[in-house]
Amino acid sequence: MDKQIHINKAINYIVENFTQPPNLADVAKISGFSKFHFHRLFKEFTGETLNQFIKRIRLERSAFYLYFLKEKTITDVALSCGFSSSQNFASAFKKHFKTTPKQYKQNRVCQGVLINDPEIVAKYKVELIFIDSFYFVYERRFGAYYNTAFDENRAKALDKFSDKIYIGLFLDDPTITDDKKCRYDYGYLSNNSKVSKELKVQNIEANRYIVLSFIKYEDIDSVKIWTYLFTNWLPRHGYAPNSLMFFESIDKEYIKFHIPIKTVLKT
Repeated sequence: MDKQIHINKAINYIVENFTQPPNLADVAKISGFSKFHFHRLFKEFTGETLNQFIKRIRLERSAFYLYFLKEKTITDVALSCGFSSSQNFASAFKKHFKTTPKQYKQNRVCQGVLINDPEIVAKYKVELIFIDSFYFVYERRFGAYYNTAFDENRAKALDKFSDKIYIGLFLDDPTITDDKKCRYDYGYLSNNSKVSKELKVQNIEANRYIVLSFIKYEDIDSVKIWTYLFTNWLPRHGYAPNSLMFFESIDKEYIKFHIPIKTVLKT
């Protein structure tokens, strides 16, 4: 039994249902382990207990909402992220991020995420595309995005899946989540939801995306480009990310960055 596959199932379930009160028995059942065995393995793979993990996911999601969904009040964000009151939320948020939700909502540029240089993407065409749902065969790693270890792992995966369309899913905002806890799912596009028991498959839902394409071996500053798209291009064009997930696809010719979007109503 591949323990990582079963822990990933549990993590995916927890994140999809992060507003619900944690239930160890239910999550353990999803993983296929006993409660005792699951609790031990979950801590081993994530470095956190189930309750710690869920609380962190809620707080990180709330930070994402505060920045990108300006129309939501702080109380809206608190309740939509599973907190019982805005007071409980404010206390937990300040303890985790060392600032209040109000200060964070007004001042997130102090986190160093705003890049105002349009020349970064000026020579590229940003396309608005609807992409239907697709299956994705993947492995998961935890760790920083775009450091040496990430690049080496990605190069090995590209070689391993060289005859397929490579997909790399970024599941956390690295300006919010600690580097060691950032999740990256990587693998390849599949037409089949059932590959084998040894492989993990997930379904990516249909969505509208902005897509930016580069020649495969072009020298680009990926971090600056992603950051510019999120913090500058999207709000200037009346869009917001539709989820925390964003992904890259790589074929024999191109690297494409994809961000799921929704239109923001102007107030």
